[in-house]
Amino acid sequence: MGVGILAKGPVAFLLPTAVIGMFLLIVRLPDQGPTPAPTGTLRDRLILRGRLLLRPFAPAHFARTCWSMHLLTGTAVVLAVSLPWFVQVGMRTHGAWLQGFFLEENIGRALRPMENHGGPPFYYILAVAIGFLPWSILLVPALIGAVTRIRRQEGSSLAYLFLLCWVGVYIGLFSLARTKLPSYVTPTYPAFALLSAAFLYHWQRGRAVASTRWLRGGLSGLMVVGPLGLAAVYLAAGRFLPGDQWLGLIFLIITAGAGICLGLVNQGRRSAAAVTLAVTAGVFHTALFGFASLRVDRHQQNHVLIEAVERHGGGVRLGAYGSVEPSLVFYAGRPIVKLTRSSPSPNPPTRSGASPTWAPDGRPMQPVDMASFLASHHDALIVTNDRYHQQIVADLPSDIGVLATVPYFLKKRQLVLLGRPPRNRSAISRRPGDQRPSPPYR
Repeated sequence: MGVGILAKGPVAFLLPTAVIGMFLLIVRLPDQGPTPAPTGTLRDRLILRGRLLLRPFAPAHFARTCWSMHLLTGTAVVLAVSLPWFVQVGMRTHGAWLQGFFLEENIGRALRPMENHGGPPFYYILAVAIGFLPWSILLVPALIGAVTRIRRQEGSSLAYLFLLCWVGVYIGLFSLARTKLPSYVTPTYPAFALLSAAFLYHWQRGRAVASTRWLRGGLSGLMVVGPLGLAAVYLAAGRFLPGDQWLGLIFLIITAGAGICLGLVNQGRRSAAAVTLAVTAGVFHTALFGFASLRVDRHQQNHVLIEAVERHGGGVRLGAYGSVEPSLVFYAGRPIVKLTRSSPSPNPPTRSGASPTWAPDGRPMQPVDMASFLASHHDALIVTNDRYHQQIVADLPSDIGVLATVPYFLKKRQLVLLGRPPRNRSAISRRPGDQRPSPPYR
């Protein structure tokens, strides 16, 4: 958990702890005999159900369970691993990084959608259904089997309960958060994989709780995924990935595999059907992540922008107005100063991925007025996009022009690099005794 905090922040400690805690709150409940059958009015039945659901959170039981988890010892170990790095980075950035990371990137993402990454409450149900393909067709019968075996208190009921707590806590808490991204719930995939494998194990031996009709229905639906995926990729690629519309053909692997599996299920060849589904998944994901993702990555054009920056020499000051991908800061190998506009903007940018930035001595660099930035640094360059460029073009000095434009990856916009042409910049910024020629710009 301590190493996880260094990678992903406090959620790497809070969410696993919540999973373990939820499991223990349930299994440590004192036995109160058989649960009474709900009777009476609908209101009475709802009250009874509500009391049963809230039993694990009774204050005394909750406190005893938390104490049994040795939270103080666990927290001390986690802090011993992660705290030294946070102390050092806080000192190096005078607290600015800690404020941005904990308040903005963690608490802020939970309280409001950031970077337009919002979604409805059922967002993660759809995300898992798509991201876990083709195995997601097994999730409904797998969950039915898990709940039934828990109620029967079979030998494996505690294992099923832990898996349900695992997926329930992650999906439940992230569904409450306002910022939503499909990758947030990928830590649930091992639990879903175990549930799916358990269903297949019992189904092959004729001991599955859920009917085979669930599997037949899932395979029939899976056969439709291929044509739908082909059409969706064709339309999206025509807009964002010109020349690679044929990548949608990869989804036909799912259709072919699902058709073969369905035929084997109807013939009663259950083991062969399970193996075929596994082969289909392996081939599909190898093609998707081992080949298609590389083709998509070829449409990344940020390196062209960075090459244009590098041709202006090592002393270039780089600023950003509007939304800029945070990765540009890394690949540019230099700070990118967040710029503001002196005159009011009808649609001001709400957030720059390049802020906050820090000076070489570790002090936080505050947003800088664009006019002051260009006036004080004759070798200054500005990264923006075509939308914001239209807003600020009238405010720019006459010697500031467009040096390079590249497509904004997976967006219908262009990234724009603004600055003085090399010959103008050389004449202005060359100091006496500096005989270094300006690099040519193409």
